Amino acid sequence: MSSVRRAKPLNEWLTEATETLQPYLHAEVSVVSLIGRDTFLARKSNELNNALGAKIFDSYASGGGSSIDVYFSLDEGSIFLVLNGFNDLPDLLQMLEGAAGTPFFETIGNAEKRYLQLFTFISVVSHLILFVEQGCRFDVSLARTLKSVNKMRIATTNSILKVLPKNLLKANPELDKEGRFAVPRFAFAFHRNKIRQDLGATKKRELYEKLEENLEQQIYNVFKLLRLIENSHRDNMLGYLPGKAPYAQLLPPETIDHVTESLLILAGDRKETDVEESEFPFLHSLLDAIRAPDEEHIFLRPRLGQFISVAKAILPVILDDDAVQKRKLDGFLNREARFISSVSEKALEEAIREYEKEEANPRHARAKSAMASGKLFTKAEHDKRFARAVSYLKSVAPGDAKPLIDKLQDECAGRWQMGCDVVSLTGLPCELTAHPAAGDITKDRDEWTLHYSAARHLHTCGCGLHQALRNDPFSLKDANYDFYMENANFKCASTMDMHKFNVLEERDADGELDTGEWTAARPEPRLLIDCRETRSGSQENGSEPDELDGVVNSDFSDQEPKAPSLDEGQGAAEETVEQPSVRCDEEATVSREDKKGPRALICSYEERRSNLKARNVEFCDGVPHTLMPGLPLFPSWQLTVVGASNSYSHSYGLRDMPGFRPGTDYLLPYDVYLEVDSACWTRDLNYMQQGNSSEAARHKSRRRAGGASVEKVKLFIGFEYECPKGHRNFLGGDLEPVPLAKGTTAKEMIPKDAAEQLLSKVLPIWRPCTCRSTVIGQLMRVHIVTPKAPVQVTIDPHVQVGSPEGHFCTGEGPLELGWAKYYVLRLPYIYSGLDGPVLPPSEVGSFGRFFANSIKVTYTPFSWM
Repeated sequence: MSSVRRAKPLNEWLTEATETLQPYLHAEVSVVSLIGRDTFLARKSNELNNALGAKIFDSYASGGGSSIDVYFSLDEGSIFLVLNGFNDLPDLLQMLEGAAGTPFFETIGNAEKRYLQLFTFISVVSHLILFVEQGCRFDVSLARTLKSVNKMRIATTNSILKVLPKNLLKANPELDKEGRFAVPRFAFAFHRNKIRQDLGATKKRELYEKLEENLEQQIYNVFKLLRLIENSHRDNMLGYLPGKAPYAQLLPPETIDHVTESLLILAGDRKETDVEESEFPFLHSLLDAIRAPDEEHIFLRPRLGQFISVAKAILPVILDDDAVQKRKLDGFLNREARFISSVSEKALEEAIREYEKEEANPRHARAKSAMASGKLFTKAEHDKRFARAVSYLKSVAPGDAKPLIDKLQDECAGRWQMGCDVVSLTGLPCELTAHPAAGDITKDRDEWTLHYSAARHLHTCGCGLHQALRNDPFSLKDANYDFYMENANFKCASTMDMHKFNVLEERDADGELDTGEWTAARPEPRLLIDCRETRSGSQENGSEPDELDGVVNSDFSDQEPKAPSLDEGQGAAEETVEQPSVRCDEEATVSREDKKGPRALICSYEERRSNLKARNVEFCDGVPHTLMPGLPLFPSWQLTVVGASNSYSHSYGLRDMPGFRPGTDYLLPYDVYLEVDSACWTRDLNYMQQGNSSEAARHKSRRRAGGASVEKVKLFIGFEYECPKGHRNFLGGDLEPVPLAKGTTAKEMIPKDAAEQLLSKVLPIWRPCTCRSTVIGQLMRVHIVTPKAPVQVTIDPHVQVGSPEGHFCTGEGPLELGWAKYYVLRLPYIYSGLDGPVLPPSEVGSFGRFFANSIKVTYTPFSWM
């Protein structure tokens, strides 16, 4: 039958052999195993098939896994075993394709485990093991595999002896001692030798013998060094090499160049009978050797039936994957797997050290002291350290880092206690343990604790004259109002005139809301919490002038000249500002003692915010936005009069303002041409200059027909960016800082049209700072010096960050600026809208949009009665 002439997988053969080979169960057999590698050009079993006279071992293998193919040859009286596995190139490719997503060395390690187990089975039942090499050199890695197989065989000997038939062991004492049929004989066959085929048979045979002797010597030295042969204890030997008989043979090529062969025959150097036989005579000589009756290394030549029963008994023992067996087998894995395991362990140890390592940054001084005292980390500190350790682990771990990360998670668990998970408005986590925060209605106010991220920044006041350190803000009011208006280091908040923006205020006991009707044309002297006099009032009472008197202008508190025919409604901006008053909202009722620190300010704000929400009062809970209804609880913007227009000199710049690098503290001149009625312009100009003919004469007109003329007025503008380190700079027309070279003037370096270019563009809210490319600066102030002319200068700032819909704004219309003044408009530090706070960008670049064309200059004649 054709099926009898085909090899079958070991398990299938063992299941069917008792029935299909029933007539031969009592036949004595020799067991011959073949080990080698398959390639796409040649198979290790080709010579064996030639010897058997048919393609017995025909398939490539095992479909991606290790297996043993078995064939019983009645003619040879032998059982042939061929081991297939990951060493075979076709099998290796199938295995890797089926293990997509699994790390390479893990896949190879699992395949090698199975291969070693089947190899161990072969070492127990074989009398002869033939190694077929596809090259002409001995592969040293084979010796390493054999050493692992020998360790595995020795480790499983006791388990094998327990399952062997007792009568068989009793009849064969050596089998009872060794746990195997024989100490198998080793033999080697090599392909693809480099001997020239045009040589004669005699010369070629001489070269073959020399090469074979050299190969045998190499194999012997390696095997003896690894104690695979000639061990003092025979039970520790994996196999043996015969002392005198050859055990290595170079196989001739399967084909020869027919032209060369014909020439050699004609020359008399080769006869047709010289062609090597294709029946693999080397194998037959080996079979004869192991059948010799005096072969001392063979303990049992089993009958076919005995082989089947023994194989069925010991195969499950060798393939057993219980915990003990796995631990034994893991020690015999390939060197790469052991190396990766060692590197992984070291990587995990280093990652744990990275988790425990302290940082030199003073921001983490508190965490360092906690570590030194043996306290647990907060959750925020733990996450920071764990992320650092994971980042290190991913950079050094061989293969898949996930198992190591899981182990790291287990190692670091329990080293932290529940911390506060609140993130600051700049994106930094609170480093305190879990605590009741301001506004927590479930806790008493005395138990509230302010959040703290340990970060501090150097920022400038609203007018730009002073700088102070600030803590990382967690409250929007602290970020946009308290730091600027309630800071003892900033005297400008109590001495300078500034615009009062519309905010939600409560005036009476009935709880009626008064939105306030203040506009830019009628500014309140200051946003004061306590009763204070204006600067001019203080001087009238004989107090010492403020240290900023040389810079601050008192035009908002001094009375402007009044013409009898000036319209009262139109001239409201020129009227005497009403006397200072005390705010009567609920913030004004808070005592001076409660207002000493930021805690009281933040707690009062959060209390008020919670009360308004509980009463369903509509208010803008953030920075005013075109899509958010209601009034805010505090102003996030600040418009301040720094001084008169002549307090800025374009020759000297802003030398009194800190944070600017030399040459970067100049505003941009902006010339505006207006078409006006000459008579009205002259009348209004004379009134504004209080009859000063010399001032009026400076404004020369370009007269046109019909009494019209074109007038030029000059403004100075500057868009100021500030970074967390307190560095400040203005932008030029190309959206880049314009520093002045040493020995030059602003007129020489700053293009005349720089301001005009700038006002036609959309400015970024965040951009790289000039101090360092990795530091981000934020647009924080707009400087405007208005001209000494009867023009209306307005600014209506709109900012777009976060959502592309709508804009952040002041919540009012255009802010009208008085003439001949130096104004500074401070923008919000934090923008918070419908989607909550907009975090500053984490990477360097240009982000956000400020519409610079919000500054307008117009002329409308005064209304004279």
